[in-house]
Amino acid sequence: MSSKVNELCTALEKELKPLIKKASLMKFIECEIPEDSHFKSHIGGQPYFEKGVEWPTTSDGTEIQFFLQIFNGDGIMLPEDVSLIQFFYNNDGMCVSSEDEGWFVKIYKTLNKDDFVFVEKLGEDAIIDYCQIDFEVETMPSLPTLEQLEEDSPEEVQEILEKVEDLGMDIDDFFDKHFLPFVFSKLDFTGHSKVGGYADWVDTDYGRAYDKYELLFQISDNNEYIRSANVWHGLLYLLRNTETGDLFFEMAH
Repeated sequence: MSSKVNELCTALEKELKPLIKKASLMKFIECEIPEDSHFKSHIGGQPYFEKGVEWPTTSDGTEIQFFLQIFNGDGIMLPEDVSLIQFFYNNDGMCVSSEDEGWFVKIYKTLNKDDFVFVEKLGEDAIIDYCQIDFEVETMPSLPTLEQLEEDSPEEVQEILEKVEDLGMDIDDFFDKHFLPFVFSKLDFTGHSKVGGYADWVDTDYGRAYDKYELLFQISDNNEYIRSANVWHGLLYLLRNTETGDLFFEMAH
């Protein structure tokens, strides 16, 4: 790495360091359904319910299938006000974003496991077989995408990227091949299934600016278990507006 490139990496690191977040990387462990599965983070199977909570349905009464639940805990980068998050999703090819019917999110801010109840599904089989979710011991650093930084970042960052171009370098190559390895000993490569950090957007961020939306989780089909389930192809994102608390669901193929 030339001294000039090294200088630009150092300058960019100084500007972007406050933006670095940590992400918890998911591991999918295929196993038999344990008796206490309701109290574990998992995909498929049966969700945790408390008294008074009903199985979610669409406006016409169609059941929305349970997909996953994640319990918060040590080393899991969910917000502090989320004790448990559950995602329900109908795999009918019609539900691909927040504007569509067929998805539902339940967030428990607190849990009272003494109020646990078993709620029978309305009829259809689960869209995916049971799989336990574990997490890597070490969290991974995460930054907004380069495209987001180019569109919405401090003037100092823009000036540094302009200097990269003045050197005749491609900004994407500089960011991916020089800056990220310079800053991180371990990289948050795009395409992970993860909790927290920033979304690994493909082509567009759908107007979900990194400073206004927090990533709750992202599920990728780069895992054999997810691919074999044939639920979707690409990335599934769930984000929350940090000002209003509104939830947004997007899929990128």
